[in-house]
Amino acid sequence: MKGTKLLYAGPGTVHRWIEVIEDKGIRQMRFGRDGGWQGALDLARPERPVFPYQRAFTALVEAHEPIRAFLAIGVGSGTSLHHVHRLHPQAALHGVEIDETVLSLGIEFFQAPSHREADYWIGDGVQFVSSPHAATYDLIFVDAYLKQSIYQPCLAPETASCLARVTSSRGTVVYNLIASGYRSAHVRGFLDAMRPAFPVLLDLPVGVPLTAQNRLLIATRDQDLLARLRHVCTRAGGIDLERVSWSLRLSAL
Repeated sequence: MKGTKLLYAGPGTVHRWIEVIEDKGIRQMRFGRDGGWQGALDLARPERPVFPYQRAFTALVEAHEPIRAFLAIGVGSGTSLHHVHRLHPQAALHGVEIDETVLSLGIEFFQAPSHREADYWIGDGVQFVSSPHAATYDLIFVDAYLKQSIYQPCLAPETASCLARVTSSRGTVVYNLIASGYRSAHVRGFLDAMRPAFPVLLDLPVGVPLTAQNRLLIATRDQDLLARLRHVCTRAGGIDLERVSWSLRLSAL
């Protein structure tokens, strides 16, 4: 494609084909030659995440109490790790990525912290949280996708108990979901499994209403997080209408 620069193309250790391209100032990672974007970086504005759900996650990171340890399940381009490190520089950073090539590309071409700044594991994130390698985390972000669908074991009821075990007493688990709502039996079963351990469940849709859109499922033991997140969103005022809209769309489940 004219004007598009190909920075990397080749097989991953799990994904059949991975490409890193630059087009109109945006660096992108995609799975497959015609696959959707799995990560992106605006070269002119590297501190502003490209995807709305990542911008919403960054607002939550701003609103969160001090983060001592953070876990990313699905490292991808490293956006979540980068912004937690930027806003909570004292946080210990852990990341689990199923494809070693994706991790290497995230560090080389995107914002994934280096191996000196973060501890990484290659493998299944669900298995990781049930293993002795997992620590206790104040914030966990689950953003594990194979092409266009979430890695289904992430939504298994037994995963909820594993997440509860490794989340601190005022900690938070955030999922990036692509859905029009929470009507499917699979997702409802997962929510029911999360409720006993996380007294506050929140939904933050960030896409086009009434469509299969990105939405953050926020499960937290912090009773005050909802108020702080709304405050972070509304204080932006007219300079960031997107954030103001999130304060209106944020709701309890």
